Formats: sequence, structure tokens, C-alpha cells
Amino acid sequence: MKKKSIPLTIRILIIVFLIVYILCWLYTWILLISSQNKVLDKSFDLTINDQYTLCNNIKTFSDNMLTLTNQSDFPPSMSEIIKNAVITYESLYFKDTAKYRIMDTSGKEIHSNMDSNIKQSFNLQPPNDGTTYYELNKIDNNSYIYVSSYITINNQKYKIDYAENITESINDQQTFAKTAFFLLIIISLILSIALYFSIHRTLKPLRELGKQVRTISQGDYSYRVKISRYDEVGKLAEDFNHMADAVEKQTMALKEAAELRELYAANLAHEIKTPITSIIGYTDIAMMTQPNPDKLYEMLTYINKEGKRLDELSYKLLQWSNINNNHHANIKPIKTDKMLNHIKMMTQDALNRKNQSLIIHNNLECIKADESLLITLIKNLIINAVNASDINNEIELSLNSDDQDYIIIVKDHGIGIDKAELSRIKEPFYMIDKNRSRANQGAGLGLALCDAIVKAHNGSLIIDSQKGIGTIVTVKIPL
Repeated sequence: MKKKSIPLTIRILIIVFLIVYILCWLYTWILLISSQNKVLDKSFDLTINDQYTLCNNIKTFSDNMLTLTNQSDFPPSMSEIIKNAVITYESLYFKDTAKYRIMDTSGKEIHSNMDSNIKQSFNLQPPNDGTTYYELNKIDNNSYIYVSSYITINNQKYKIDYAENITESINDQQTFAKTAFFLLIIISLILSIALYFSIHRTLKPLRELGKQVRTISQGDYSYRVKISRYDEVGKLAEDFNHMADAVEKQTMALKEAAELRELYAANLAHEIKTPITSIIGYTDIAMMTQPNPDKLYEMLTYINKEGKRLDELSYKLLQWSNINNNHHANIKPIKTDKMLNHIKMMTQDALNRKNQSLIIHNNLECIKADESLLITLIKNLIINAVNASDINNEIELSLNSDDQDYIIIVKDHGIGIDKAELSRIKEPFYMIDKNRSRANQGAGLGLALCDAIVKAHNGSLIIDSQKGIGTIVTVKIPL
């Protein structure tokens, strides 16, 4: 059973979303911590400053009152003076969120507006040298900053405890944190949606590639990915299209090769069947009828002729197959005079049978080629010219060169070839006139073999023919 997997788009989206979310969360957390610290630092500074202001004003008011009361007949006690100074300051400047307590060195409370729960939790004990102590404390869901220090009034030490309720600032900070977290979620969702469409669009060529692979796997090699971008993914799509082109060409080539093999096999079977049928037929007649010597000789002559035809067919087919199967021509210098004499001897019987003559125009002293293949090439072209020409005709063979190629031309004045036939004349087993070809022991392999030999030399074979006038075959082999 095929295991289901999460689509690549969703996996990338999840990974990117988690990365973005974690980074945003960390940034928000760092921002909140930094902001909270700043709020606390600011609150500490303000509270310490308020306590310091309270101490200074108590001292100032007390000193002033002390000066006035010294002139009175019934001066108030120091505790009363300080208490009146605090009440005066409180009525003018004091904040509702602030709580205070004033005590002497013995711990006796002179005046206070602190709640009992604050008094119980207030444990700061600063030294009496004027140093200020402070701390953050929490009571009943309220946050307080405690500040404490000593002041000197009329040569006596008094402890000033001060408590500032900063719950509202803390709540504001928490509200800000909740808002920031909510905004983080909203931003993350918006980013997720944007990322989804962005990734979906980015990976579109990959989905097209997948579609193309599935289409090709079903045998359709014509489908191509449309390229609308030129980044790495677009380049991948372009490369895949190039690969699909190559696969399509290779597949078509293999298909054509398979069709050609089937055609060649059918033609070969047909070409072999005809002489074998004749041989079997004549041998059956000879065995059943016991013919006279003259008739028997005639039968044996025909059987011999068909056997030679099979031998020629197998020889040409073997040569053609060897050359087409990556045969590399053995290029070396060849003396043309010696080669042409050998070719003339090989074709003389065919020329004599039709009382034809071979006219040679040789302008080359030497030619670089595979000697065995070149002899086979020229011999086949001459034999084809002989078979295509009537009796008493001339076959012309010329060897020349230009700046780039050796040029070999075989010209006849025979029956010629229709233009419609020229495009197929080099195909194996293709025969224009099958009856005439078989009468000349042909099987349609001569020009196919010649074309393979020329290609093994990286050359070209050009056939120019006119019906009723003749044929000119031009071979060009690179110098």
C-alpha cells in the first residue's frame, strides 16, 4: 500500500511558519522583557525621587515650624511638628497611590497613612547614614515599590518609609503584552497565507514537471512545461524540457529503428524465400521425374545461380551490418592505379556480358580511405550502372579532388530513375524494378551498402538521375 505523505507545499509552509512564528515570538518576548524592565526602572526612579522629595519637604516644613514654635510659650513636641509638616505636604502635593510612614529611631510611629497589610510586609531596614533602600513587593494582586531612608531633623534621626502602588503600570504592561501576542498571531496568520500563495506559485513548475513525468510515462512525449520564470526552478523546468526533447527524439529514433528492422527482416525473408523456393522446386522435380541429362544440367544451372544469389545476398548483408554497427574505417593512403586495375578486373565479366566499356578518368595519384571498403563502394556503383544500362553502352568513372574532398563520380547512360524514387533508393532491400533486379541477382542492398561505406568515411553520396537519360552518382570523401 502506498504511504500517503504531506504535500511539499504544506511541509515547506509549516517549516517556514514555525521559523517565522518562533522568531516573532522571541522578538516579542525580548521586546516585552525590555519594555517591562524599562517600566520598572522608570517606576523605581520615580518612586525614589518621590520619597526623596517627601523627605526634603518634611525636613523643610519641620525646620520652619521649629523656628516658629521656638518663639512660643508652649512649643509643640518634635513628633507633632513632623506630623503637621507631613499633613501640610500631603494636602498640597501627595499622590493617592502613595503610602508613607514616619518613625523615630526607637520604632515608634509618628504618622502614617499605610494600610496594615503594607506595614506588615514593609521590612526594609536602611542604615541611618542617609542611604536609600528599595524593593518591589506584591500584596493582594497589587504591586508596590518600597523605599526607605533616614533623615535628620533637629539633630534627631527619623525613618521615612514610602510605598508606591504601581499596579496600574504593571497592568498596562500586561495589556500591552497581550495585545502584542494577539498581533503576533494575526501577523503570523497573514504571513502564513502570503507564504502559502508564494510557495504555491513558486512550486508550480515542479507540479508541472510532475505532470510532465506522468504524461511521458503514459507514452505522450509531446507535453512541455510552460516557463514563466527564470530562477532556479525555472531553470530546472527548462532543463527538464530539454531532457524531454532528447527522450522524444531518442524514442522516435528507436521506434523508427524498430520499424526499419521489421521491414528489413520482412524484406530479407522475402528475398531469401524466392531462391530457396526455386531450389527446393527444382530438386523435387529432379528427384521425382528423373529428367534426362540435358534437363538435369539446366536445373542444376538454375540451382547454382540461385545459390550464388543467396551467397551474394548474405555477403552484402554482412558487410552492411558490420559497417552500420560502429565500424571504423581503416584510413590509409591508397595508390589509385593499382586499386583501379583491381576494380576493372572485378567488373570485367559484368561489362563483357553486355558488351559495355568502362572509361576511367583518374586525376589522383593517391587517396586516403579504407581500401577494402572503397573497392566495394566503386565496384557496387559500377555494377549498378552496368545493370541500369543497355548493351554497347559506356560507363564512366572519374577520380578528382578539390580543396576539401576527394570526388568519385560514376556516370551511366541507362534507363535513369524517377525523382519520386530517389528519396528511397538508399534504403536496404528497396528495388525500383524487382524483376530486373532479381534477373541481375540483385537484392536491393547495393546502394544501401554504398551509403553506409560513405558514411563510415564521413562523406556524402549524391544521386542525380533523369528517366531515359542516365544517372550520375557523386561520392565525396573528406581529404
